[in-house]
Order: sequence, then C-alpha cells, then structure tokens
Amino acid sequence: MDLQDLPIEELKHVGLQAAALLRARGVVPAGDLLARAPRRYLDLRAADDWDLVRERGTGARVAVVGTVADTRRIGPQNRRGLSVLLREPGGLGALRVVFFNAPPGLAAKAPLGGRVRVVGMLREGSGDLELHQPRLLSPDARLAPIEPVYGAVGTLSPATIARVIDAALERVSEWADPVPPAVAAAMKLAPSSAALAAIHRPSSRTPVAELIALQRGTSWAHQRLGFEALHAAAVPLA
Repeated sequence: MDLQDLPIEELKHVGLQAAALLRARGVVPAGDLLARAPRRYLDLRAADDWDLVRERGTGARVAVVGTVADTRRIGPQNRRGLSVLLREPGGLGALRVVFFNAPPGLAAKAPLGGRVRVVGMLREGSGDLELHQPRLLSPDARLAPIEPVYGAVGTLSPATIARVIDAALERVSEWADPVPPAVAAAMKLAPSSAALAAIHRPSSRTPVAELIALQRGTSWAHQRLGFEALHAAAVPLA
C-alpha cells in the first residue's frame, strides 16, 4: 500500500488511543502526517560550546554538558521550582539553570557532582545568563544537528509527533510518486523520498540559507512536493 494512504495506526508508536486522537484532528493516513511540516528548526551544530556562555551570547541556543555544582528549591512550595548551577567541566564557565515548575524526580536527575546536558536558549537572568525550562538530558545524549520542532496534535505532544514521523520516514520508500520516472528524469527532479527527508530530517550539511528556505516553506523540497501534488491533480482518473 502507498505510504500516503497507509492507515495511521499501522505506523510504529501509534496505538489505538493515539490513532483516535490523530483521526479526530483529520490525520488519517500517514500522508496527512508527513504533510505537517515542522514549525521551525533548531540548529544545534555549534551549540555544544561553552564559549557561547562565556561570551554572554544572549539568545544563543546551547546544548552544553556541565557539572552540577549546586541545586536549590526556589519559589512557592506548590510550584516545585528548582535552580541548578552548572560548571564547565575543566573550565571556568558557569551557568544557572532555572525550572520554575520542575516535574517530580527532576532533582534526582541532577545530583551534586553529576554531569548533565542542558538544551535551551540563553537569557539574561539575575545579573548573569540563565537557561529557563531547558531540556535536561544525560551527558551522552545524542542530539540531531538540526532538530525539527513540530506542533502538538490535540493532546499528543510535539515529541510524540516527532517519533511517529520518524516511523513514517522509515517507510518512505513506500511513498508512490505520481510523477512518471521519465518526466522526473527530464525535469531533473529529486525523488519524493529525498524531498521528505530534507523537510523532516535536514542533513547536518544543510547550508543556513537552505535551512531558512525550509523554515519559510520555499525550499526545493517544498517545490518538489508541490509539483508532485499539482501533477497528481492534473492527471485524469482512468
């Protein structure tokens, strides 16, 4: 079966409840899901660099590994606020990480002397740079160099949508291109699978200008899939 028409519940990570939530939002076959382009992209290719912190790069996206030097509760008791001070391993850099409403168990993931990775945007805090509500990961967590950010679908989180799209991309070879191979070759069109991969999982070698075009929906990949849709609509049914 063409991936565009594959029932959404036949993808990995999509149980009956998730399928019902997706169907209620108009996402029925896998093609509907892959048509939902990322809202934006996080370029993390140069984010693992404490120089961004030392140089006070306000607004910079960082994904640095640090050693927990101090943790303390902050704010009202019912908010479970947590402040964590990270030190640059083997260096002089320091970074305050603030969770205004920390989920249960978060403090245990940042033990004193432990190493963690934090991903977030540098902001001006109380006299110094801070990260507010960043992602807290293990120090060896693998991050995509360019990370797509999806919108939630109903109560399904962006992370869940990303996992389901990953499952769909594993089967992208099953995407039936309505553009005949002879036409694609004559027009020097890239395969549909390449266009889908470029939109949903940009390569680490993607130039900044192309990443901006992906963000705006004007990239070659968007144009390729747009041509595919127009061609499919123009071909009369047998």
